[in-house]
Amino acid sequence: MPETRFLVFTLPPSKQTVGENVESPALATDRREINPEDTVADIMKVVRKLHNARDVELYRFSPQLTADGPLPRKSGKVTSRELLQLTGAHNYDLSKFCDYLDEDELTWSQVCERAGAPNPDIIAICVTLNAEAVAPGGSEEEEEVGSLPSRYFRTTREGPTPSQGASSLYAKHQGSTGKRKGVYDGRITVNGPPRVAAPVELYHPVFAEFKHHLNISHDDIPWDIIVSTTKLVELLSTIRSHENLRDSPELAKHLSKLLHTNSPSVVNSDLTVPDGMGLSPTPFAVQAIHLLREVKAEMGKGGSDAGVQVSLSYGRSWALVDRQPVNEYCCCPSFLLAIGGSYVGVLGAVITTNSVVQRLTPYTWAAHSHTFDEPEILELAHVFYALRLSLVSLATYYNTLSKPSPPPNFIHPRFVPHFTSYRVGDTEHQFTYVRPLLENSMVSLVYEVETTTSNGAKKRLVVKFVNRYCAELHRLLADCQMAPPLISHAPLGPGYKNMSMVVMDLVPGMSLWDRYGDGPLPEVVKTGVKDILHVIERKGFVYGDLRRPNVMVFNANSATTREDSLTVQFIDFDWAGKMGSGIRYPAHLSDIVKVTSGAEDMIEITREHMWSMFSNL
Repeated sequence: MPETRFLVFTLPPSKQTVGENVESPALATDRREINPEDTVADIMKVVRKLHNARDVELYRFSPQLTADGPLPRKSGKVTSRELLQLTGAHNYDLSKFCDYLDEDELTWSQVCERAGAPNPDIIAICVTLNAEAVAPGGSEEEEEVGSLPSRYFRTTREGPTPSQGASSLYAKHQGSTGKRKGVYDGRITVNGPPRVAAPVELYHPVFAEFKHHLNISHDDIPWDIIVSTTKLVELLSTIRSHENLRDSPELAKHLSKLLHTNSPSVVNSDLTVPDGMGLSPTPFAVQAIHLLREVKAEMGKGGSDAGVQVSLSYGRSWALVDRQPVNEYCCCPSFLLAIGGSYVGVLGAVITTNSVVQRLTPYTWAAHSHTFDEPEILELAHVFYALRLSLVSLATYYNTLSKPSPPPNFIHPRFVPHFTSYRVGDTEHQFTYVRPLLENSMVSLVYEVETTTSNGAKKRLVVKFVNRYCAELHRLLADCQMAPPLISHAPLGPGYKNMSMVVMDLVPGMSLWDRYGDGPLPEVVKTGVKDILHVIERKGFVYGDLRRPNVMVFNANSATTREDSLTVQFIDFDWAGKMGSGIRYPAHLSDIVKVTSGAEDMIEITREHMWSMFSNL
C-alpha cells in the first residue's frame, strides 16, 4: 500500500489558523499508510496523536484550484516550498487551493476518487495542547468553545441565503465536502457524504419532552387548542398562489394563539427575512431563537421545500454575530415549523460542529379531508399542544442560560449529550465528558468520561448511548473477565423511545484496529477471540458485530508487554442477543459488515454470521 504524504503546519495554542500572524509556521513532513476504508475521522485521530494536537484541520491539495494561480499542475502533489509559496500568495487561506476535509465519515478511497488521484497529499493544521485554544477572532468568549463552532458560524454566514440554498444550491450544498457544510438532515446526494447525525433529543431534553407530549391522551388537550386548530384548518384549506398571501397576519395570529408565542417576520442583521421567528430573552442581552417558521404557498412552490428553507434559515439566523455569545455557550436548540400548502411539519434543530435538523413529526395534512374529519383535527391539535408546552420549556431554558465552564482539555458541553449522571442503586454519580472515543464523528455516541469515586479519587469510564443493548451477555462475559465490568445500563426515560445509556469501565489497552491495523493477528489474540465466541455460543447467545474496533487487548500484568500474555475483551454488545430470539441487524449496514458477515439489513443475526466475521477478522 503506497504511503500518503502529510504536510503539517504546527501552530501554538494561541493561534487557530495559519494566517493569524504566524510569520513562519512550523511545517513538517510525515508519511503514513492509509487504509482505503479509513475515514477522515480516523485520519484526524492519527494526526492528533502523532503531533500532540488539541485541534486538527485536514485539507486535500487540489491542483484544479491552482489552475489560475501561481502554480498550475496536474497531480495531487505539492512540495513544501510550493506549499509555503501558495499559502502566502493566497493570504494564508488554504481553502483557495485545497479542499477542506470536514466530512468525518468520508473514507480515504472516496477522498482519492474525488481528487482524481490515487494518493493526494494531505495538509494538516495542528494546534498544540497545554493551553486553551482560541477560536478565529480570538475573543475571550470563544476560548472555552474552541474553533469548531466558530468555523461553522463563519462559513454559514458567508454561504448562500436560505432562499438560494433551498432552491438550486441545496443539492450542491448537501454534496459539498468543503467549508460550505451541508445540513445534517438525512438528505444526501449521489456519491455525496453522509448527512445523518445522532438524535437531537440527546443534545437537549426539550425534544424528548415534545415527543413525550405527543403520547398523552387526547382528553388532556385544552379546548382552546382544538378550537384554534379548527380555525387554522379553515385557513389552510384555501388554495393560495402567493407565499405572501399564505403567510399573512391572519396566519401569524392563528399560530400565536395556538402556541402562546409570537413569531413575527423578523429582518436579520444580514437582511435575510425568515417568515416567522419566536425569540426568548437571555441573561446575555441577546435574543435566542426558540421557534422559526417558513411558509410556502404550496408544497414545492418556488422550487423549494418549506422544511429545507426553514432548516437553512435556522443555520443562518443562529450564525449571525449578533447571536453571540449565546450561540457559543449552547447547542442552539430551536423548534422549526414548516408549512407547505396545507401540510404542517415540526422539526427540531441543534448546532454542534454542524447544523443538525430532524423531523419530529411527518408532514401532517392541515386542511379538510372529508365530512367527518374531527379525528384528524384532533391529531393536529395534539401536535400544536405538544409544541406549545415544549416552547415554554425552551424559553425557560434560554431565560436561565449560563456560561458553561468545562475543565481544561475536556470537551465543551455543546458537543455531547446533555446527560451527566448515572445511577447505581440509590446513588447518583455525576460525570464530565472528556472526549469522544470515535473522534469527530457526527454519529459518535461513545465517550470517555471522568467521575469521582466515594473516596474522592478521579476515575475514567466509558459512556455510550444505544437504542438496544444485550446487558445480559455483557455481564456474563464480564464475570469471565472477557468484557469490562458493566456499571449501569438504564433507559433514558419518556420521549427517548428505546434509547438507553451504558456505563462501563474503561479498558486500559488498545483495540485490535488501533494495535494491528489490518495486519495479521497473533495466534494468542485469535485464540482469545475464539474462546469468547465459544462461551457466547455455549450460553445460547449470538454476537453480530465482531470487528477489530470492538475487541480490546491489553496486558493484565502491567510489568510485561509480551504478546503471548495479552488479555482479550469484547466491548460492544449492541448487536447481540439470545440465539433464536429474533435479534436482527439494523438498517443501513456498512459494506464491510455485509461482506465479512454475509448479512443484510434487518435480517436475523445467526451463529453463521458470527463465525463468518471471525474468519474475516
